[in-house]
Amino acid sequence: MSLEACAVTFAYPRNEPVIHDISLALDPGETVVLVGANGSGKSTLLRVLSGYLCPQSGTVHLKGRMIHRLSAQHIARRVASLEQQPTMALDFTVREIVEMGRLPHLGPLRRMKTADHRAVTDALLMTNTAELADRSIHALSGGEQQRAFLAMAFAQSPDVLLLDEPTRHLDVHYQIETMELIRQRAAAGLSVLVALHDLNHAAAYGDRVAVMHHGRLRVVGPPESVLSESLIREAFNLACHVVDVPSLHRRLIVPVEPRNDLST
Repeated sequence: MSLEACAVTFAYPRNEPVIHDISLALDPGETVVLVGANGSGKSTLLRVLSGYLCPQSGTVHLKGRMIHRLSAQHIARRVASLEQQPTMALDFTVREIVEMGRLPHLGPLRRMKTADHRAVTDALLMTNTAELADRSIHALSGGEQQRAFLAMAFAQSPDVLLLDEPTRHLDVHYQIETMELIRQRAAAGLSVLVALHDLNHAAAYGDRVAVMHHGRLRVVGPPESVLSESLIREAFNLACHVVDVPSLHRRLIVPVEPRNDLST
């Protein structure tokens, strides 16, 4: 396995734990979709798995080694992490931002080689941002910025990709294109954990779905066994119909009108 959390619990200073006793393993070649209501702990779990946050108890292993014993550069060569709302204070072009994905791989002089330039070009092409390469990141729409930061993550050439709402700000066309691209990269050997709010995207693109509820991992498994009407009602306080569409090899979640007495 590429990345594994073992009984991880994390709390911010002077607060109750945000995530409790979570164990989750990511294998090469799979996409695991993390879903849960706002405040369920998804973003915190991603930060712990990336090595950015250190758990109060439990461990995270990257390729069998405890992640918090590894250097930041070692982690960055193997794990690319994209926050929910990435920002860039300085006025860089899109190409310059994507080139930052190569920094963990550069030598002391920080000079890019042919392989680095190729990785940047490939990432720009994959994310349809090549035509934006010379534009300022601050001149782009929110969706265009999101694609540029995703290109930076791909340019990093990681073994593990951790994404927090990568389709945020994207129109429907680019949402689908982005999810297809993520699935293709996983099929090429990448381990992907992606937090999503869209349950239909989770059903369509997840090899497994992991459901967070009140800071705990409620269940992990194939979408067809995890995304049931009863579990969605429990985890999201949402009434829905779950419909299997054999011709699409897909499960669809159709919400019904919310009711005030839903939780009763």
